[in-house]
Amino acid sequence: MLRIAALPPLQPTNLHYKFSLFPFPCSCSSAMLSCSNGFQFSQPVFFLLLKSCLKGGRKGMMMGRIVGILHLILLLLISLPLVRAQLSVDYYKQNCPQVENIIRAEMIRKQSVNPTTAAGTLRIFFHDCFVEGCDASVLIRSTPKNKAEKDADINLSLPGDGFDAVVRAKTAVEARCPGIVSCADIMSIATRDLISLVGGPYYPVKKGRKDGWISQASRVAGNLPLPTMNVDVLTALFQSKGLTQADMITLSGGHTIGFSHCKEFMHRIYRNLPQGLGLLASDQILYSDPQSRGLVQLYASNQTAFFNAFAAAMNKLGAVGVKTGSEGEIRRRCDAFN
Repeated sequence: MLRIAALPPLQPTNLHYKFSLFPFPCSCSSAMLSCSNGFQFSQPVFFLLLKSCLKGGRKGMMMGRIVGILHLILLLLISLPLVRAQLSVDYYKQNCPQVENIIRAEMIRKQSVNPTTAAGTLRIFFHDCFVEGCDASVLIRSTPKNKAEKDADINLSLPGDGFDAVVRAKTAVEARCPGIVSCADIMSIATRDLISLVGGPYYPVKKGRKDGWISQASRVAGNLPLPTMNVDVLTALFQSKGLTQADMITLSGGHTIGFSHCKEFMHRIYRNLPQGLGLLASDQILYSDPQSRGLVQLYASNQTAFFNAFAAAMNKLGAVGVKTGSEGEIRRRCDAFN
């Protein structure tokens, strides 16, 4: 039920009128408009309606209908952005049911030819979600009028194979389901598939993301972790994205994709840290800091625990700042706005 702060009661309070604004009946009593569909409104925008209700009579009833219809439409339009569509594993079940099979086939081909694809795509996915949310903004190419996210200094080392993997998947999906699947969803599915292809966990991917309309290099700084950050700074950064310290420690395992044997996947990083063999300074800090050492030790000895935690953390990462409904678009090309 939608409730809005009530106005002071209007007098007399014993008047009660019923009328129909839409297919559901509504009644006006005192300073409250109530409808059988669950809506309740008491707001200055309904002041004229309330006065009309309280006046009574045929003329007042008609005025109440007209004003009520206009104000209900206005309020419903204003409230639409507040009702966010939910991501769903079955989002494309009706209009592109084969989307996951299409993407996986492309990822198998790409990874077999370029073994570094998995590492590159995961890194791109992470960089995308931490800047503007998981909306494929990192895929946009720069133009003479806009330096895009992709060309920020910290993103210049993002590998071409990762970008190519998403482009290939988008091309294949568009051939079967044109204008249906977003680049943001394609990147989420492709990342999961590549992780599983190198021996990592396979997990369900919720879908329904829209592609963002903003991609600016100037928005990248301060949103991505740096090798020199300590645990407290890293934790604060992840928390600003709705992720926990445990998520941060877990996702750090992604650094070893492409460097470890597929059977060991990412938990090898945690076994190396006690020997001082972290790939980045920030990885080594995870073991030296008492806040994170316990989880590092658990992952080093229990791959099942790590896989379960990693799958859950990837799902949380994939939900950071997503655009749904009218908040974005389905790009025809992943590297350009429509």
